[in-house]
Amino acid sequence: MINKNKVLRTKIWLFSNQSFILTYALYILSWIVIIPPINHIPRLFFNTIIAISYLSAIDPENITADALMKNSNLFFSLFFMTNPGLLFALPFFILSIVNTSRMMIKQKFRYQILQKIDQQRHNFVFISYLLKYIFLVPLMIGLMTGHSRIASIVIYFYFLKISYENDQIFKETLFYLVHQIDRLSFQLPIDQQKMYGVAKKKMLEYFKSSQMTMMAK
Repeated sequence: MINKNKVLRTKIWLFSNQSFILTYALYILSWIVIIPPINHIPRLFFNTIIAISYLSAIDPENITADALMKNSNLFFSLFFMTNPGLLFALPFFILSIVNTSRMMIKQKFRYQILQKIDQQRHNFVFISYLLKYIFLVPLMIGLMTGHSRIASIVIYFYFLKISYENDQIFKETLFYLVHQIDRLSFQLPIDQQKMYGVAKKKMLEYFKSSQMTMMAK
């Protein structure tokens, strides 16, 4: 029974990822070429597919309540259930291509493009994670302009936190981003440099506090 459930979840995961890759690629293309059917697909459709994909990656047979609260798949699916703008689906689009390519390779598909994508997996994942951090900016701007929900921001921050705890590449991406911003901050006026320093300190304390909590346990 467990094997059947796993096979079903894998099929759902693969189908939802492939469906999203196709529709989101057409959505991006529709910004260049008019594609009437795509232009009329509601945003909720895209976000629902993503939420289903992340939920299908959770194994209900082998997860405790405590582990579930630290599962990034759960909270990213919850984030997309708040129906955010399609911009926030871009990192998932990149990860979907990478993960679907690897899955298809495991299923004995031998297309050269799949092999090339898999060889660059680390770079694609890094770019995806970098965008997840960067997209905090439009999310916060959306809160100030009334285009983002408070629930979306709370869930997104918690998602970033638990991803930082559990994923080494996620940590590397944050340090890389902070280093690049540090370099640019020296060109700012002194007052703005101080503001950035305070914001940076609070952000790093937020992520590192979660890591210290894990180590204490």
